[in-house]
Amino acid sequence: MKKIFTLLLLSASFCKLSAQGIDILQEDFNYSPGTLTAASSAWTAYSGAGNAAIQVTSPGLSYSGYSGANPATNKITIVSQGGTASQEDVYRDFGAKTSGSLYISFLLNLTDVSNLFPNSSATGAYFVALLPSNSTSNFVSRLSIRTAATAGKYNLGIRPGSSSTVTWGANELDPGTTYLIVMRYSFVSGAGNDAVDVWINPSLVGTTPPAATFSSNDWTSSTEQTDISRLVVRQAGGAAASTPSASIDGFRVGTDWTNAPLPVSLLSFNASLYNKLVNLDWSTANEVNAGAFELERSVNGKDFSRISFVVAKNGVQNSYNFVDERAVAGTNYYRLKMVDKDGSFKYSQIVSVKAKSEGVAVFPNPVKANLTVQHEVAVKGATISVVDFAGKQVAAVNVQAGATQTNLDASKFTPGSYMIVFNNDGIKLTKQFVKQ
Repeated sequence: MKKIFTLLLLSASFCKLSAQGIDILQEDFNYSPGTLTAASSAWTAYSGAGNAAIQVTSPGLSYSGYSGANPATNKITIVSQGGTASQEDVYRDFGAKTSGSLYISFLLNLTDVSNLFPNSSATGAYFVALLPSNSTSNFVSRLSIRTAATAGKYNLGIRPGSSSTVTWGANELDPGTTYLIVMRYSFVSGAGNDAVDVWINPSLVGTTPPAATFSSNDWTSSTEQTDISRLVVRQAGGAAASTPSASIDGFRVGTDWTNAPLPVSLLSFNASLYNKLVNLDWSTANEVNAGAFELERSVNGKDFSRISFVVAKNGVQNSYNFVDERAVAGTNYYRLKMVDKDGSFKYSQIVSVKAKSEGVAVFPNPVKANLTVQHEVAVKGATISVVDFAGKQVAAVNVQAGATQTNLDASKFTPGSYMIVFNNDGIKLTKQFVKQ
């Protein structure tokens, strides 16, 4: 039986609309901080249980464009324990896979390179692997780590079977940087000839993997497994060298390149001011089963309301544009709610732009009875007050959200000068008028 396993380390910017297409497993560690196995029964400690237990910590990892990157959820941390012989290792079942391809993606951010195996080590230490359904020891596709030749950096390598020689990538990676790792395992007829391919920073526009950066097909003294069913996160202690101290987040497991890690990419989302109007544009790649984009605006960066609905085009690469003609004075915040055809959705990052105030206009001025106030687009809770020149408020009205014009009854005001005060989410605009 021949299986092909693929590992990709990605740093291109892209954004998946949602979990659409992840047909096996999605793990964002959206649990309360604390011990992983206590927070989630889906994870099982199979070795060293409770010794340096893997922790759920906050916030989650950030990675531009990846659907598994969400600081609002949490992540897990593994810790290098010098001098500790046994630490907690965990696995999660995802159902036996016996044919076709299996893709696994996740985020990795190393704390530092302390206590890693030296660059001279042929094996390093593995910290992520796969298991069959009937074993906690017959590992395949071990992701290994050691220090790089350049001080302060590290290498990743892959070992197809338990006794295989590690093939190391030439790329030297930086602690403190979040990387996206994608692994593919494919079942192909044949025996003892499984191939391992590794990519670093491939282009993500398109529906098929790019050419590999480095490869391995070494199964020396190792046995291929009849199924793959478990995802492993491993810790190992040692006074001289061990697995790393690192954060891990956003596991995705699926059966296709366009299913698991990479179905839809948000390449860019920008807001700019042009002739007092806000121009919003965004571009995407690999739209698959995308439904629509709901464009939302906020004046405080927290409370958003929809201002436009754009049907998704679907396809390899698309561009979109919308002009907001009703931006409020001050800072306007925008985000995209990206909705799949099945109703699932994901939000983009928030962008902002500051629009200049056009002030407040009143007419007629002077006025006898009915006064019309023209103003910026009102947000929820906006008010208009009328103040006399002694500083006394003589009238106040609530302004309807979304309104740009409000009528006031000035017939009962004492003749004289007054000030209109338009309060729009803390931004106050004024205009003087005279009552005849």
